Amino acid sequence: MKKRKVVRVIFCCLITVLISGCATMSPEVDRSLIGVQIHPELAQSFGLKDRQGAFVTFVEKDDPADKAGIKARDIIVEFDGKEIKEVNDLSKTVAATPPGKTVKVKIIRDGKEKLLTVTIGKLSESPQWTGYATPGPLLPGQTDGNFTVAVDSIAAHGAALKGITYIIVSGMKDVSDNDLQFKEFARFIENALSQRGYKRVSVNENADLLIRLAYGIGEPQTIAYTKTYTTSTGYSYPVGQMWFTVPPQKEQTTIKETTYKRTLILDAYDLKDTDKHSQLWKTTVKSEGTMSDLRTVLPFMITAAVSYFGVDTIGQKEINLSGRDKRVLDIRK
Repeated sequence: MKKRKVVRVIFCCLITVLISGCATMSPEVDRSLIGVQIHPELAQSFGLKDRQGAFVTFVEKDDPADKAGIKARDIIVEFDGKEIKEVNDLSKTVAATPPGKTVKVKIIRDGKEKLLTVTIGKLSESPQWTGYATPGPLLPGQTDGNFTVAVDSIAAHGAALKGITYIIVSGMKDVSDNDLQFKEFARFIENALSQRGYKRVSVNENADLLIRLAYGIGEPQTIAYTKTYTTSTGYSYPVGQMWFTVPPQKEQTTIKETTYKRTLILDAYDLKDTDKHSQLWKTTVKSEGTMSDLRTVLPFMITAAVSYFGVDTIGQKEINLSGRDKRVLDIRK
């Protein structure tokens, strides 16, 4: 059977395209991959007419686009000799390109055209897109188990166009910018935002944005529930002309579980708007679980939210991460 090629391109509004021929997936399907997230609305603000091109908001590390030199805020206008006028043009063109083929990609960066070379990859070769790493020894910063993270981000119209340089300050009354834990968490945020094309600066006069970071963990919540176990299956046995039945034996156990609600809030303000310092975007990240160590949990929460910083999710999104997700290591470095 001929293998089907499917593209996976994730938009900034988090629409996932996995369509090329039949929608049913199987182990035999080859899924073509370049590893970018694209936004359908922003290209017109970067020098293109009629919103032509695919605006890149995020590039997956070590995926084909990253290796080719494509960066966040580039606009893809041509792929393998085919003009890219809109998001669907890119997804369809990549879907029709077999993994392993090397193609020319024309982009616009800072108003100038550049021609790059991309070798199409396979989705199965990119653990970032599945969120799971190959099983093996745990690396520092990894953990067994899974995390479920809720992300809710809201952004003003044109927020992504207000600049890329920023300073980061504490958004908590009792935590100063010099607090050691704050500095560590701010570094995690810096690593995440750098993947989106943002650049942290140390001098206020050089910053376009002021970003406030706040985080916290709630009081422990203990719940008790009863779980029923079957300790012995039922059976029947004959006695003379009669049959007797022994029902299954069950046992109940009361289990107590303590959980914690963890929250991270990141909001950005326009420093160039000297009169109002208007708010540009705000991202709220929440998770709940048995782990109370924020130094362990927060990198996973940031990893789940990195694609949403500075954009509008139009509602809450739920993301599941493996404790072995290698992307966390890039946040912790």
